[in-house]
Amino acid sequence: MLSGKSMLITGGTGSFGRAFVRTVLDRFPGIARLVVFSRDELKQYEMAQSFPEASHPNLRYFIGDVRDIDRLRRAMEGIDIVIHAAALKQVPAAEYNPFECIKTNVLGAQNVIEACLDSGPVAYGLETGIWTSPLVSQVIREEFERDYHPGHVRRLLKQLGYSRQRPTTRLVQADLRQKRKWVRYTYPRLKKTPKAKGR
Repeated sequence: MLSGKSMLITGGTGSFGRAFVRTVLDRFPGIARLVVFSRDELKQYEMAQSFPEASHPNLRYFIGDVRDIDRLRRAMEGIDIVIHAAALKQVPAAEYNPFECIKTNVLGAQNVIEACLDSGPVAYGLETGIWTSPLVSQVIREEFERDYHPGHVRRLLKQLGYSRQRPTTRLVQADLRQKRKWVRYTYPRLKKTPKAKGR
């Protein structure tokens, strides 16, 4: 299932992260790359001692914080699957430091989602790595709870200078970040919201 895939786990040096990494390495030795993303250099060093490179050449370590979206985007380059486990989990500490908790648990989670969407459909949780009009329509539906027919998406994207999309054709030279910006900023300003067929 994970053979040849690249996976990243945020908070990978935490208790769950370590157990998850061990399970993945044991069950899916054919995984191409498993990236541990965390902000604790010491924990990464200690984890590297438990998972020596000689035995696990596909394991990588990436220092970063989920609060830093640019670092997340860099870490997710070439990644197929993202597991988000970075969080402040101790309730007393969260109660004493509520704003720090919000920055990591809420804004950090938002950054992970944004970076995933910028990385492509697979990171968004879809089965294909190709952006198609139906998938863009699905994002619109999930983000705005509105149905927008793929045919209208194709025409609008073409008018805005994006590559023409077909459900069965790979998008050529797709700028996924610009497409995401279109969904977020241009779509809400459109006057028409055509209904999908059958609605």
